[in-house]
Amino acid sequence: MSKLSQLRQEISAKGTQLAFVHMGAEVDASTFFDEYGLGDTPRFASQNQELYRKFGLNKGSVTQLMNFKTLTSSIGAFREGHRQGKTAGDPAQMPGAFLISGDQVIRSFIAKFPGEMVDFVSFSSTEVTS
Repeated sequence: MSKLSQLRQEISAKGTQLAFVHMGAEVDASTFFDEYGLGDTPRFASQNQELYRKFGLNKGSVTQLMNFKTLTSSIGAFREGHRQGKTAGDPAQMPGAFLISGDQVIRSFIAKFPGEMVDFVSFSSTEVTS
């Protein structure tokens, strides 16, 4: 979230509007997104994870959740000052990112492990690449 907060203006300059799907209650989500300066971004609650499934995001397997890449990602986040807060929703839910135009998904990223990130600026470009 801190990375997206830092890149928000650059992403917007690409013609892309950030929006989030989360599993928490709105009161908790409001506090969480405000902490990252993203309180004004559109967000959608999917406590039953229906939206996650519609976008093809599954729960992580034991090997996805507990592996060297996840561990190093967690250590890196810890070193940057990020701490695990109260868990909202299913901690096994795998993340992803989607670029949507109209009613079409034009680009998707489905993480292979919880800490895997996409290059959000390149990903958010609405220009069609071949």
